[in-house]
Amino acid sequence: MRGGLFIILICIHVTLTSAAPVQTLRLTTRDVLGAAGVDLASALEYTTQDRPEFARGTDSLASWRPVGQPEHMQGYVLKEWNGIGWLRGRFTLDHSLWHQSLSLVIAQFGASDIYIDGHHVRSVGTIDPTGRHRRDHNPQHEIVPIDPFLDRTDASKVHVIAIRLQADDVSMEKDTAGVQIGFGIRMGSTADVASEMLERVDVFDRTTLVPFGMVLALGLLHLLFFLFDRKQRVHLLYTAFTLVFSGIFVSWHILAGTTDPTVTLNVSRMLGILWIVIIWVVLLLIAMMFYGRLTKARVIVSSVITLLTVATAFLIPGGGTAAWAGLVVLATIDVSRLTIKAMIQRQAGAWIVGLGLLLFTCYMLAWFFGQYMGLLELSQTAWRVVTVSGLVSMPVSMSIFLARRVGEISSERLSHERRAAAEEVLRKQIEIEHGRKTRELEEARRLQDAMRPANMPPLVHLQTAVAMRSATEVGGDYFDYIRHSDEKITVAIGDATGHGMKASVLVTATKCHFLMYGATENHETIMRNTSEGLRKLHMHGMYMCMGLLTIDGMKAQFTSAGIPPLLHYRTASNDVVRHTVKALPLGSPMIPAYPSIVTDLAPGDVLVLLTDGLPELFNAQRQTPGYEIIEEIMLAHASRTALEIGNELVLMSERWLDGHDASDDITFAVIKVV
Repeated sequence: MRGGLFIILICIHVTLTSAAPVQTLRLTTRDVLGAAGVDLASALEYTTQDRPEFARGTDSLASWRPVGQPEHMQGYVLKEWNGIGWLRGRFTLDHSLWHQSLSLVIAQFGASDIYIDGHHVRSVGTIDPTGRHRRDHNPQHEIVPIDPFLDRTDASKVHVIAIRLQADDVSMEKDTAGVQIGFGIRMGSTADVASEMLERVDVFDRTTLVPFGMVLALGLLHLLFFLFDRKQRVHLLYTAFTLVFSGIFVSWHILAGTTDPTVTLNVSRMLGILWIVIIWVVLLLIAMMFYGRLTKARVIVSSVITLLTVATAFLIPGGGTAAWAGLVVLATIDVSRLTIKAMIQRQAGAWIVGLGLLLFTCYMLAWFFGQYMGLLELSQTAWRVVTVSGLVSMPVSMSIFLARRVGEISSERLSHERRAAAEEVLRKQIEIEHGRKTRELEEARRLQDAMRPANMPPLVHLQTAVAMRSATEVGGDYFDYIRHSDEKITVAIGDATGHGMKASVLVTATKCHFLMYGATENHETIMRNTSEGLRKLHMHGMYMCMGLLTIDGMKAQFTSAGIPPLLHYRTASNDVVRHTVKALPLGSPMIPAYPSIVTDLAPGDVLVLLTDGLPELFNAQRQTPGYEIIEEIMLAHASRTALEIGNELVLMSERWLDGHDASDDITFAVIKVV
């Protein structure tokens, strides 16, 4: 693709760098043959005057200035150019070229008349000093044969090539050294330059259409990715990148095909802007690819640097090239830094982007040293491979990285969906199981409630009140009674280990044994038989604390198997006595004795038989009321009925909990002698 940028920019040389006298070129076969031919720039001089005799080269005008050797590729920089003037050079032909067909290759922004030894060879465009009928033309796909105008009988003959040129300033930025005119001319073998021109166009088409098609297809693919998943905005940014990339390719093809200098200038300016935009997009895209989001700081910094580059190019004379080069260097450093950091952090697939960056860097170096500096010689095939691989390396590598990320996200989503489906099945199973258990617990609660007596029957000399509150659906507390006569009753209270279904079974078994043996009126018999029956259930670790209270007239007998003491308010002394009896809970592996105490009763006395749920009731501060608060209530309300005393105990428990749930079942019975 030798001379590709020559076609695109249509400007061969820049900057007047030498004031040495113009030398006559002595051309040999070695100079002329080959695809490049010989550049006539070093043999050219120019003047801003316009005279017809300049075509013959016989004038003695002293105002001719050397054009100089080019350093850049944006056109000659001429001082004091007023829009029209002459370029002229001298050369000789070695006898080896006498039978060689020679042609000129011209590129220009404007119009020109070409002369060889005073003979008019070709008019490229139409020159009009008034400017009203001027027609610019760029013959970038044309060659100008000069064989009929060359006298080849004398190898020492000095030939004069003169160009009358009408051209305006074509620079995209202000140059303080002078005016840039878009013009270039070279000479070569007709066969070689024609072959090279055809090959160049063919190679240009293939080395740009292939990347263009691939990148555009990738952009459309990632646009679909974004449409399917709007949260993945990185695909939208990649699509923007490919659109700008495609715009660059389209601009190249417009420049390669147009012969209109105005179109060439406008598209060239647009191409410069697109290159800046694509660098800005790449800076954002790479960051979003590796980190999944764009920080406000990165967007601001990248945008400010890009805007400063544009401002420098258009506002500072001669600053465009330096600003663009600086932007490329900064972008390359930042992209390399992010890529290397991602590779060090072992981000999956980061090496793919790193490989693409390496190939693109190799392409840029090959272009710089080969096309720009002329230090690297590559065949057309090699250059085609380098160009295609270099141009598509970054888009393809980023696309592969993003596609890999899509696969990972899809895999994660599939795994998530599978987990969600499994969790949903498990949740439904748990709901079904929970519903079953809830129904069973509800049935057990109703059964337990049905087994509890509503209240003790009134006796002629007793008032009674009972309160039961379960901490869970199925409690472990037990209360029951057997009425022997109008003046005699046996009350049973119990507290099974724990709560739930096991405790409910233990309560049911205890009730059965109490109903079976309670009529014997012998506490020791009731306790022993019930304990033996519970042991036979083989419910390891499950025990029943139980208390029996028999009131016969004015006598009370109390037996305990791990139950709290019987609280006795005595009217005569106005105090509360704790009747404590110590014994192991029912169901224990040992067979202990179950002692009893007998106490006298008097009218006005109050008895409170209870489980440990009330005195050991925890509040939010993990404090318990103990027996003292219960005894204080008994003393303060001893003159009231049994039901009123029981209500005071219930109110005390509610105030103590202060809205919190009870951690244990609460059961107590209040009996007052009247």
